[in-house]
Amino acid sequence: MRALILAVATCLLLTTSALAGYEEGMRAYWRGDYAGALSEFRPLADAGDAEAQFMLGEIYASGRGVPQDFVEAHLWYNLAASGGNGRAMQAREQLASRMTPTQVAEAQRRARDWRPAEAAAAAPAATIAGPPAAARSERARGAEVQRQLGRLN
Repeated sequence: MRALILAVATCLLLTTSALAGYEEGMRAYWRGDYAGALSEFRPLADAGDAEAQFMLGEIYASGRGVPQDFVEAHLWYNLAASGGNGRAMQAREQLASRMTPTQVAEAQRRARDWRPAEAAAAAPAATIAGPPAAARSERARGAEVQRQLGRLN
């Protein structure tokens, strides 16, 4: 039981930390501080957070605070969609209609080759072929922990 409580506390701490970074990123985005938003979203997106990945797609698609880059935007929308973000699927399709077939192919190749920051440091490239199922967002993990805790009651 002690191990379960420790595991739950660790997951909640990680979830709270990721949520705080995402919220800071959204506050920066809405006040027009796109560099600040990018610095908050990037580590979360690199770790596999689908919401942060969606926001990077938004930033690159619009060119807010960065040069507009449809390939980079499509990459992040694609990763976010793979992580379960429904808005990202629609955004990716709309963006693809404005891209050349070569740009879409490049973005898809980069999405296939992408791997979360944690996995990149721990595993050789040949063993990871895109975002694994374990790369769910911290918020999704927190929700799962809460569901598990509810079952204990």
